[in-house]
Amino acid sequence: MLDTTTLVQDYERTDGLNLETISTISQQVLLLYGSKSHYLGTYEALRTHLPNVNAHLIADSQHFAVVEQPAMLLEHVNRFLADTLIAREHGT
Repeated sequence: MLDTTTLVQDYERTDGLNLETISTISQQVLLLYGSKSHYLGTYEALRTHLPNVNAHLIADSQHFAVVEQPAMLLEHVNRFLADTLIAREHGT
């Protein structure tokens, strides 16, 4: 597949999104990664550079937490949405 598609080029394409531009995102961000993900370096970079990040590692999960730990994933999403709604109601 790597030889017959643009998968690698698509993965490497950032369209200007880098650590400098990421640090300007003011919106609340929910960052979920599997604790066994091969991309934990990316998780750490995003966690460090996103100013309003709610970051969590999902235990015993790799890259597909939605399949591997769906209940835990939903718990984090539901809590994030509830907290975001409460914050908006209080003007924060």
